[in-house]
Amino acid sequence: NIPNNLAIVAYPESNISLSVKGEGWQLAQLSLRSDNEFVVLAQNKKGKQKLATRDFMNINSWIPSTVEIVEIFPESVEFTLEKLGTKKVRIEPNVEVNSKPGYDLVTRIFLNPDSVEITGAKSVVENINSVKTEFKEFDLAEDKVSEPINLETHEELHYSIQQTQVEFDVQKIVDKTFENIPVYTIHVPATQQLILTPPALKVVLRGGINLLGKLTNEDIYLYVTYKEALTDTVGSIEPHAEIPEYTTLIDIKPHRIGYIIKKY
Repeated sequence: NIPNNLAIVAYPESNISLSVKGEGWQLAQLSLRSDNEFVVLAQNKKGKQKLATRDFMNINSWIPSTVEIVEIFPESVEFTLEKLGTKKVRIEPNVEVNSKPGYDLVTRIFLNPDSVEITGAKSVVENINSVKTEFKEFDLAEDKVSEPINLETHEELHYSIQQTQVEFDVQKIVDKTFENIPVYTIHVPATQQLILTPPALKVVLRGGINLLGKLTNEDIYLYVTYKEALTDTVGSIEPHAEIPEYTTLIDIKPHRIGYIIKKY
């Protein structure tokens, strides 16, 4: 009997135990019922409430009036009603992906939708910034996955949706060589020039077979800095590489490159 503009902050006991006396057939019928639910009517007001459980025997019609209640525990239930609050929060995936040998995850784990509107007691809602999905493990994954997954329940909250779609991609892992990747020079003074030998390198990346198949030389960025050349003592410097997400740099050939600093 909770008013629409209020919600429970602190929940009462989740179970009530009854000790009863009566005719054997009545007790047998009572114990075999699967829909026994003890109802307590909340008062239409905010704040803490303490209600005697015996006061609500008459509205729990599943308990025959001919049965004597010997004991009821707890004798009272306590809870607090508070103004209702609502806000939208992100959903966090609570999943574990174990790929098939030779395969690996090549995307982040997406959720669709990735947010949910939560409703509950205002003080509870204000302290929640995200909700998780139920835990799910994906074993021997080797392909794209798109499956529904339930949200983790929270007894003090109501969700606008009960499940979302978890999506990710697992691919066979291979190596691919990219030839003639240009090396850029950065932070070079306007009055000088940093000339590299060679000016382009070979790069080997490891990643998902379909992911690597879509990459081009433009997706790989190699560079050296003027300061590294200026402070070098061996006559060659190592290039830096920026590569696409979910790929691994296996090799750069050559590992070091020569240079000349030319002044104008």
